[in-house]
Amino acid sequence: MENNKQDQSFDKFADKFEKNIYGSTKGRLRHELLVHHLHDCISLEALPIEVLDAGGGTGVMSEMMLNLGHKVTLSDISSDVLSLAKKKLGENINLDIQHIDILSLSNQKQYDLVICHAVLEWLQHPSEVIRKLVDLVKPG
Repeated sequence: MENNKQDQSFDKFADKFEKNIYGSTKGRLRHELLVHHLHDCISLEALPIEVLDAGGGTGVMSEMMLNLGHKVTLSDISSDVLSLAKKKLGENINLDIQHIDILSLSNQKQYDLVICHAVLEWLQHPSEVIRKLVDLVKPG
């Protein structure tokens, strides 16, 4: 059976998404829990690392990683959410924003850490995206 579902872009309602998800108590709590568990798995305060925030939307995780001194590539298919991210994150030499879907990210670059939070449920081919993201992690 063919899957005709399309990848979800949050163009046209990025402001509503930002307000209802990350502007809510539930959204902030979810983010803080995720960060807490991420800290349990890896040392985020170590030397600066290169991070891919795949499908990173308005840059909530990117902002946290930038504040820790890491180099961040933020990618998303929605130009509207990336506009919000640019406003939130401002100019930062450690930030590279890419308007691109995850499967189109270059295999020429690999990252120390790949974050893909609350994205897979919006994708047409989540298994392909998982394989792609694994390929983007540096060996070791």
